Amino acid sequence: MIINVPDWCVIGKFIEFKMWDENYRKYNWFKDKIISYTEDGFYHQTHNCPVYHNKFSDYGKTVRECK
Repeated sequence: MIINVPDWCVIGKFIEFKMWDENYRKYNWFKDKIISYTEDGFYHQTHNCPVYHNKFSDYGKTVRECK
């Protein structure tokens, strides 16, 4: 199987993703590290936190490169 991975999506690279923050009752950006790929997306995680999945197509909407 061949997976077409975008140039910005590199294992070990940090990204920010938008998620609901219950503490502030609004959406916030969180920093995670890309840890693996799937057919249509990637998994990311921060130390001692859950693993999340986003699609490659989420880039620019709910996923962005770290500043």
